[in-house]
Amino acid sequence: MKIFKRIPLYIKISTNEIEITDLSTGKTISRAAIEKFSTRRVIIANYFKLEAHLKLVLNEFKFKRNAFTSINALVQQTEDVVDGITETELRVLLDSTEIAIGARIIIVVKHTRLLSNEDALEAFNSNAPLD
Repeated sequence: MKIFKRIPLYIKISTNEIEITDLSTGKTISRAAIEKFSTRRVIIANYFKLEAHLKLVLNEFKFKRNAFTSINALVQQTEDVVDGITETELRVLLDSTEIAIGARIIIVVKHTRLLSNEDALEAFNSNAPLD
């Protein structure tokens, strides 16, 4: 019997839209943002609105969370940007995911090539970088 439950999530962020997949069940929820967090120039222009939208989508899963439950997140910006993702954007992805959903482990995928659910689960089990 496992005392601590870990919920692995694959979070895909695109222009004013977030998709979250619970990798333990395969359930996916995708929602366009009512309060836009992107601009024509950047995917994450307003991190407060991004965090609010992350919380909104996550709450739709209705997880039973307690002291013995933790969320692990694989987060990815899914649209190409000129010259790739900057260190500032990486920091926003990390911080927003930690603040909005309380993820204990956060892995940022630095490329925009979508992963299969199996590849996303494998990322949690390996130490290979996801450049």
